[in-house]
Amino acid sequence: MTILIDHPQFGGVDEAQEQKVQIDEKKLLLDGGFLVPHTNSFGHTFRDYDAESERQKEVENFYRINHINQTYDFVRKMREEYGKLNRVTMSIWECCELLNDVVDESDPDLDEPQIEHLLQTAEAIRKDYPDEDWLHLTGLIHDLGKVLLHPSFGGLPQWAVVGDTYPVGCAFDESIVHHKYFKENADYNNSAYNTKYGVYYEGCGLNNIMMSWGHDDYMYLVAKENKTTLPSAALFIIRYHSFYTLHRSGAYKHLMNEEDVENLKWLQVFNKYDLYSKSKVQIDVEKVKPYYLSLIEKVYAGDSPHLCHGVLSNSALPSSSIYPCSWHQWSNANKETTNTLLPALRVLRTCTTRDYGAESERQKEVENFYRINHINQTYDFVRKMREEYGKLNRVKMSIWECCELLNDVVDESDPDLDEPQIEHLLQTAEAIRKDYPDEDWLHLTGLIHGMLCFFPSFSYIPG
Repeated sequence: MTILIDHPQFGGVDEAQEQKVQIDEKKLLLDGGFLVPHTNSFGHTFRDYDAESERQKEVENFYRINHINQTYDFVRKMREEYGKLNRVTMSIWECCELLNDVVDESDPDLDEPQIEHLLQTAEAIRKDYPDEDWLHLTGLIHDLGKVLLHPSFGGLPQWAVVGDTYPVGCAFDESIVHHKYFKENADYNNSAYNTKYGVYYEGCGLNNIMMSWGHDDYMYLVAKENKTTLPSAALFIIRYHSFYTLHRSGAYKHLMNEEDVENLKWLQVFNKYDLYSKSKVQIDVEKVKPYYLSLIEKVYAGDSPHLCHGVLSNSALPSSSIYPCSWHQWSNANKETTNTLLPALRVLRTCTTRDYGAESERQKEVENFYRINHINQTYDFVRKMREEYGKLNRVKMSIWECCELLNDVVDESDPDLDEPQIEHLLQTAEAIRKDYPDEDWLHLTGLIHGMLCFFPSFSYIPG
């Protein structure tokens, strides 16, 4: 299932956008007419970390502990451990209900159970963007990673689950809440991690950045590893909705790539609802529950992988027996145990495999193909192609229909084969199946790896 998005209209980008900008929250009016309240549920302005109250003292102490402990090594270990997704099998709605007793100690604006916040966010978005059901669902699930606070998921301390997030592995920007406490962080004086770029480089993309560990990154890993069909903007929202120093203060933009810039627009829309929908007005859970259950069903009951497969674990992924060893071990084992014999000669022509210099009509066709390919494959061309085809809005077709569509396709770049592509796909899959009968994921990869489609329904440039 492909989810199409009608993007809202955003203003142009100017030089001022590169500067760190503070938003005047009192003047903010959402596109859909959602009027921003002037105060939170405690009677203070939103995200006011200096207001005098018992709640503020608790929040500041939370950030003191958080900033001391969130180091690059700590995050790496947590991602490695929780990336296994081997905790609990649980449906999305069960996770929502599990948050009934969770209160976020880092939040100065709300002390209600988290399920209230999820529904407040989702319902506010639903009112203003009724057709963007992917965004409604994102609102519902964006904080589900807070189940890490529950004993079933490890019972992590609050400082390792909630709060504003920020990159680790580079300098801590001064716009981060209670920045002063980073002075006690082991990375603060580490020359490998305390420069502007640290272990990263300009434009590397936020997906390559290690963020402070918490519910955002955990839920992102869950959705990503379970092959969610939500669009990239939804995953961006899930992982970076607590990255306030970026989307509120404009820090760390030097690490963003072009896709990040586009997705940030959606995050800024979402953030208004995430932040300003917090109130003492409770949502009637039983009244709205059927809608969100139907939305979850819509996402996972169709002909495509569904969100998280309805779980927060690896139970819906291939079992551990399918991945018997690490990739390093796999590489070594593959050298020692493979039974496939490589042909010394190709079947159709007496040339060595991938011989691009052999004299034949086929070789001339292949050489001409690469001449045209090398002239046209520029950085800008690739960027435009990824942008255009990344929309995935061409044709809805099953995997086997795609295979059959390749009956008449011959790859002009291949000097080794002039059979239809479906023959190559099946030959690859069957050869793998013979030597690795238990690795069904690898059989399927062999079948689908070369699904190139030159048909008009898939293209807007000549094949």
